[in-house]
Amino acid sequence: MTDRRTFLKTGITALALPTLARSAYALPLAITSDISSYVTPYKVIYDERFQDSLAFARAAQDLGTAIHGIRGDVTDLWYNDLYHEWKKGPAPIMGMTTTDALFCLQILAQDQRMRVVLRIDHNYLSGNRVEHVINSVAPASPAVAELENVGPAWNIHMSDVVMQCAERQSQSSCTTLITQLDRPVTEQQSLVTWVIAPIKKT
Repeated sequence: MTDRRTFLKTGITALALPTLARSAYALPLAITSDISSYVTPYKVIYDERFQDSLAFARAAQDLGTAIHGIRGDVTDLWYNDLYHEWKKGPAPIMGMTTTDALFCLQILAQDQRMRVVLRIDHNYLSGNRVEHVINSVAPASPAVAELENVGPAWNIHMSDVVMQCAERQSQSSCTTLITQLDRPVTEQQSLVTWVIAPIKKT
């Protein structure tokens, strides 16, 4: 039987499917300013290997949130931090990481009745563009729509997006936005920004 440590170390990359299904039948993303309360994160997770993730984490820290760096592998984060925190009860987390890291964290979060409520895949395109594929089960704040206009500061702006993730959950929705940069894309691997929070009955 595969134990949790082996599972975390392998990452099961072959099974790393999107957390929120991208369906042709998904509802368009609902942008609303009528959000009564936001998800409050225990910590923001980032990958130290990527400049966009670093910029995101520094912006989140400036907003007063505790941050935790990884280098792809979430084993230490789990055994030295989240395992002990989640024994006390569900504690939301947010981050910008690789899809493999998110996959491991979402599996571990299921035991605490938590799920990915916001997922934004960032795909680096030709022509100095970043495509943001947004899947959500929570109403989106206006900060999401602004992704089209923030230019190279999109990585910093993502801290506002996750901090304005609504606690309220509804039907899943999906949309795609494009950020135009004024500089060449430097990252070599697509990243994903996400929020894991307790499941709320709708």
